[in-house]
Amino acid sequence: MEPIIVRKRSSHRIFAAVFSIISLILIGVFAAHIGIIMALIASIPLLLILVPMFLYYFSWHLDFGRSHIVKHLFFRETRRYSYIQLRDVEKRFYGKEGYCITMTFLDGRTIWFRMDDEQAAQAIKKLKKHRSIRTPK
Repeated sequence: MEPIIVRKRSSHRIFAAVFSIISLILIGVFAAHIGIIMALIASIPLLLILVPMFLYYFSWHLDFGRSHIVKHLFFRETRRYSYIQLRDVEKRFYGKEGYCITMTFLDGRTIWFRMDDEQAAQAIKKLKKHRSIRTPK
């Protein structure tokens, strides 16, 4: 059985890519008018926001394997938990995010994903095999 990989929605990844490309084009136009050095200095604040945002949207994913849930961020494994370590799984509505699945583990840390992320439905089915998903009132 192949692992289930939950990623950010493709529309969010496309927005991050388009926003990054447009920003880089604007920096290039700005550099053509005032000089490369001045443009780079002026664009440092934008790049400090743009680069991590781009990397976050393209590198974040959850891997629901046979015996573990693995969180990847910035092209490295940041968390690994077995299904036995799941303390609580909850479906909740957040105003900006919509419906999300929040997984709380024995060490108190939480990992969550949106229900409209790619392959979220398959991940929910896999989670239900290990723990019931509660919905707070």
